[in-house]
Amino acid sequence: MKVIAKEYLILLLVFYGTQLLSQSGNWILQSPIMGNQDISYIDVSTIGPDKVWITGYVPGATSNPEHFLVHSGDGGSSWTTQLSDISYRFRGMDFIDESTGWVVGENGLILKTDDGGVTWIPQMYETRGEDYLLCVTFVNDSTGWIVGYYEYGEDAAFAIILHTLDGGEHWNHYDGQIGGGLGSASFINENTGWAVGQSGILSTSDGGDSWNSQNTQLDGFYAVWARDSLNIWTFLWREDMNCLTSSDGGNTWNEISGFNGAIYDAHFFGETGWIVGTSIWETEDGGVTWDEIEDIHLWAVDFSTIDIGWGIAGRDAYKYSTLTSNVANSPSIYPNSNNFIVNTYPNPFNSSIRIIYKGNQNSKMHMEIFDINGNQIRQIVPNEVKVGTCETYWDGKDEGMEDVPAGIYFIQLVTGETFESQKILYLK
Repeated sequence: MKVIAKEYLILLLVFYGTQLLSQSGNWILQSPIMGNQDISYIDVSTIGPDKVWITGYVPGATSNPEHFLVHSGDGGSSWTTQLSDISYRFRGMDFIDESTGWVVGENGLILKTDDGGVTWIPQMYETRGEDYLLCVTFVNDSTGWIVGYYEYGEDAAFAIILHTLDGGEHWNHYDGQIGGGLGSASFINENTGWAVGQSGILSTSDGGDSWNSQNTQLDGFYAVWARDSLNIWTFLWREDMNCLTSSDGGNTWNEISGFNGAIYDAHFFGETGWIVGTSIWETEDGGVTWDEIEDIHLWAVDFSTIDIGWGIAGRDAYKYSTLTSNVANSPSIYPNSNNFIVNTYPNPFNSSIRIIYKGNQNSKMHMEIFDINGNQIRQIVPNEVKVGTCETYWDGKDEGMEDVPAGIYFIQLVTGETFESQKILYLK
């Protein structure tokens, strides 16, 4: 078994210590993305360290862009408008990688991109009335769901649940009739997920073929976030109660107190999570305790890694970043690390992690995975010549193709006498 040099491991632990698992970051207000226009952001989606998309609209606009989507490929330093000629308001958005994403909205609007937002293709389904699609979520490039509601007559509304197994080429309705409407959905895999709204809390364990009501005697739920098959968080439009959580897959629900004001969204990476609304709260113990860390109003939030996230509300966009950068960017530890770059996403991950690396010289390189104790777990790139931008992945298995435990691991890329390392977090 190969072991990382003792001096190298000591440096990692001294410099990063417990920050490898939790790092408090700063929320930085960004410069106005669309000048001084009176705009209102709706949703945000981010992938990797630099890619972010934001949807919004111009209240009272009489000409385009009344509804817009903007994109930054450099971490917010510059922005381009990718959509501005749509007549219907955007509502939900989800990107699964730097190329592939979906936007949904009013009047049954579904748009998909395969080139990072340069072009968008409408996707069709059988509408049922005046359809409002509010949330889209995918677990991979083929399997996804959309929830919302449609109006029937003057006073009736019913939930919409759409499901696709082919990336949106075909969207199929859930056959059952559910009164009210749904505004948010969260899935942990192709089978298990939750949806909430005026219809209450619904759950499925068969990919959405059937849905069960999880009776909380409440309605008016705004958002839901499933950490795993047991731990779920959901938020309500109520003054006396705004957060419920379950630790048994939704069989029982408990009120969480201490959040003053409204709650709109949440995001978790393992035990670390954020809840946003009239303030920003953070947990590092899976939600057992929460700290109010910023007096900032956010409407929606999305994180690409545990170190980088974005939040939006009104005309304000905030970028979250930790004070300490990832291991790969520490020149004090890696004085010769400018010969190649390692980018990883998603990080943390729970199935496989994509690794982009680049060699700038004609010399052999190899890539290995090490655990926190410095033990080699797996070689994923053999000792061979690599030039230009390359790509590989790690599926959370060791050399014997056995699943490794959840925890912190390091990707080490070596070229000649130089090397670079980046920490990754494997969740189950």
